[in-house]
Amino acid sequence: MDPEIRAQFEETRRHFDVVAEGMRGELQLVSEHLSSRLESVSSRTDRLEPAVEETRRHFDVVADGMRAHVQLVADETRRHFDVVAEGMRSDVRLVAEGVSSLAERVDRVEENLREEIRQTRTDLTALITVSYGDLDRRVRRLESDL
Repeated sequence: MDPEIRAQFEETRRHFDVVAEGMRGELQLVSEHLSSRLESVSSRTDRLEPAVEETRRHFDVVADGMRAHVQLVADETRRHFDVVAEGMRSDVRLVAEGVSSLAERVDRVEENLREEIRQTRTDLTALITVSYGDLDRRVRRLESDL
């Protein structure tokens, strides 16, 4: 190989070695920085774990309290509903009794009216018969006078 080309190869190799050594140093710094940051994050995480656990316990206590409260309200609502429903049943029974009583009264009034109508018809028929007989007699008398 030509000594000049060989010299350029050697120079290029030395340049790459210098650049590679610089990059190794930078990579080492980046690695150390990342390790430091990772330790910091890990430390923070370790410090947060008790707070997270305490928060979780707090939420569990609050959730248990809410469940108990909801159950209490549900039980109260159920009792109130049962009382209201019983009152409504009683009211419906009273209304049903009133309707039944009213229906009986209407039936009695209807029967009385039918009886009065029958009696009135009988009386009118008798009155018309008497009146017709009287009228017929008078008309015959008038006809005989003529």
